[in-house]
Amino acid sequence: MRTKPAWKSLSENTATLTWACRLSVLRLRAARRVLSFIKRK
Repeated sequence: MRTKPAWKSLSENTATLTWACRLSVLRLRAARRVLSFIKRK
């Protein structure tokens, strides 16, 4: 027996994927800021 319906697990997977995408974008922005800051010096 499945404890969760397929659609529920799918929605959870998409939510985690969107969060992972947001985190990766934030990391890229932070890395660019650090690089530009280092280049200024």
